[in-house]
Amino acid sequence: MNARADSSAPNDDEHNDRPTNGRAGSSDEWWVEFRELLDEETDWPTTYTFKFITPQDGLGELKELFEGHPASEEDLKVRSSSKGNYVSVTARLRMNSSDEVLDVYDRAYEIDDVIAL
Repeated sequence: MNARADSSAPNDDEHNDRPTNGRAGSSDEWWVEFRELLDEETDWPTTYTFKFITPQDGLGELKELFEGHPASEEDLKVRSSSKGNYVSVTARLRMNSSDEVLDVYDRAYEIDDVIAL
């Protein structure tokens, strides 16, 4: 996603003050543009696919992100790395808005060493 030269993005939503947590590509402008893209390209509600990698000990905390968003076993896949140190989690969840999607990412970034793909 290309950064815009102007700052015409709306400033009236709760996600404009999203913390960056020092992650690459996580500037406030990036989040605003990501939210705009989600709203432009998505008919809500929709099934949204999240993919994360975390150390094995972060799996429980990562699964908590999906509480309140019922997922069948088919919709939540967990795979361990070859040495078992890391797990990848793919979750296909029913989301009602871009706010819900961004909330999942916000909470994921609070987990130590989690990577969103």
